[in-house]
Amino acid sequence: MAGLIARIRKLNKLEEISIAEPFAGGAGASLSLLMAGQTNEVFINDADPAIYAFWWSVINRIDDLTNLISEKRISMAEWQRQRAIYRSKRPISKLRRGFAAFYLNRCNRSGIICNGGPIGGIDQQGPWKLGAR
Repeated sequence: MAGLIARIRKLNKLEEISIAEPFAGGAGASLSLLMAGQTNEVFINDADPAIYAFWWSVINRIDDLTNLISEKRISMAEWQRQRAIYRSKRPISKLRRGFAAFYLNRCNRSGIICNGGPIGGIDQQGPWKLGAR
């Protein structure tokens, strides 16, 4: 996708224009162009506050986020905890909510966070298990 966007930007003489990513679950194309020096600035946005919290954590609390990634194990009990954090209406730190979104993205079928179920199903009977990614 980054290659296609780079070509479109070049054809339309948009190389000097910043990129706005409206659905930034992964922001892969935008970040690839930023890292390749094909844009100087990327604005990341998403309707899901937990996605915002994830990117906020990447920028502002990266050491804490990587510690959570290292510490938390892949299990159905942890999946349930992270899903409860993600769905909670109570105030939760951006770091915890952002990590919950990341965890569910990696452990849910097709990376679907909001209403996705775990890879392998709740009973882990599918051919692929929770830690497949």
